[in-house]
Amino acid sequence: MIEAEASLSTRGIRLADRALAASLLTSLALAGGAPKTAQATPAHEASLSDCVPYFDTSHYRNHEGEVCTAYLANSAEVALQGFYKFGNNRRSYESGPARHHFRTRYYSGPRQAIERDVDSWPTTRSFFGNKAKESIDVVSVSSSLKADRGLVKTKESWRVIAPDGDVLHNEPRHIRNITMCRGRLPGHLLHEWVVVKLNRDPGYNCRAFDRRHDFAP
Repeated sequence: MIEAEASLSTRGIRLADRALAASLLTSLALAGGAPKTAQATPAHEASLSDCVPYFDTSHYRNHEGEVCTAYLANSAEVALQGFYKFGNNRRSYESGPARHHFRTRYYSGPRQAIERDVDSWPTTRSFFGNKAKESIDVVSVSSSLKADRGLVKTKESWRVIAPDGDVLHNEPRHIRNITMCRGRLPGHLLHEWVVVKLNRDPGYNCRAFDRRHDFAP
């Protein structure tokens, strides 16, 4: 019984939303920054330290640290990477949840463009899915709680490889500007930041977007 409870507890920790890393990042910021990462550490893990500066007092009012971790942890590392891995899988119990989660984090143009790309790939029955490798560095973050809008500028590269070794998707390192809106997702008590545009739009009306879409996947 004790072993079963320990197993469930460990699994719950692994499945917890990466955005909870915000509290750790805040502590690191107050302590003077994140520790240096060894070269062997994957780039997408090390990139979370890029959010540390946005948790200091000069940025906290508009929740820029929250916007930063929402994009890196929730949208990119979990939702997009998961969709790249399993979105073209014939096993519905893998592709279904991956697509649903992706749709809770990407809306409008970004969702349509990425889904068209993944839907054009050959399907696979591999239990382990594709290999999705990314490298993301944050260049800048700004946000406005009054407008419920966040802007994230990154340097990103993505490469997706099928189980048979074929390259399905390859984005060399480039600048990406992301516009995010804040709203309440179905079943969530707190507001969440979601991707609405893959280009910088400081005038985007997130209030109208929230009313129109109601953030339903």
